[in-house]
Formats: sequence, C-alpha cells, structure tokens
Amino acid sequence: MNWDQIEGNWKQLKGSAKQQWGKLTDDQLDVIAGKRDRLAGKIQETYGITKEATEKQLSDWEVRMEKMSEESKDKTQGSFSSATGKSSSPTGKSSSPTSKSSSPTGKSSSPTGKSSSPTGKPYEKGDRL
Repeated sequence: MNWDQIEGNWKQLKGSAKQQWGKLTDDQLDVIAGKRDRLAGKIQETYGITKEATEKQLSDWEVRMEKMSEESKDKTQGSFSSATGKSSSPTGKSSSPTSKSSSPTGKSSSPTGKSSSPTGKPYEKGDRL
C-alpha cells in the first residue's frame, strides 16, 4: 500500500494509526490527513524519537497496512465466491452445499416439489413475492 492509497483511505486507517501511536490525538490525526511527512513529524515530536526510528516505525506500519489490505481483498473475494456458488479453489469446485431444500430429509415439503403461494397455488413466473 503506497502513501497515495493511505492518504485516500485515511479515515479508515487513522484508527490503526491511533492504535500504533496512541499518544497522537484525534485532532492531530485529522490534521495529518494521511500525509507521511506530517505523520512522521508528529511521531517524532510526540514521542521524542529520532528520524531513523520514526522511519522504521512508519515502514513497519505501512507493511502491516498492506497485509491488512490484501487480507481484506481475499475475504471480499471469498464472500463473492460463496455468494455466487463459484469457487476460487484450484479445482473449481464450490465448497458450498447445492441442496435447495431446507428440510432435514432433503425433500420438498410440497407434494408437487414446487413452492406454493399462500393461496396454495404454485408460484408462477412474474408473481410478486
């Protein structure tokens, strides 16, 4: 994750920055607005550490943000594949069940095997549910 991305997603990421550098106030984080140089300056000023130590902390934090971003993308893709019934596994097989019945026997509760409307007639294409 580069700093343009961090800056663009600062509202979401400033909570993580607050966890990392708890002495920084919400007002300071708002002023920083995802700007690396501002964040570095506030860290140095607030914690009284060297520029080198600050750069190390920022680099480490940036790597963690990148990992979190990748994990988030993986989870999003996993949710999509589960919702669509398509799998992103190498075999191409879905791990989601394909049974359309919710009964324990796996059979429809309707004698015809079709869903019925409250009037007892089967739903037709175009019926409002």
